[in-house]
Amino acid sequence: MSKLFLVLAAVVAIAVIVTFVTQQVWKWVVPDLFPGAVEQGLIEGDISLWVAFKLMLFLGVLLGGLSSSSS
Repeated sequence: MSKLFLVLAAVVAIAVIVTFVTQQVWKWVVPDLFPGAVEQGLIEGDISLWVAFKLMLFLGVLLGGLSSSSS
């Protein structure tokens, strides 16, 4: 039972860290890449942790699907 708890805690901790890193990278990169779109409101320059989590999940599924189909 304790191994399952440790694995679950590790998965949650990794998800939180990756979500936070995704949010920070978005804040750092997107306004520099698309300054006009951010100024016009077409793209958010700052995303919430929830949006960063959903983006992380989407990219994980997308990249996981691509890597399994190419091998």
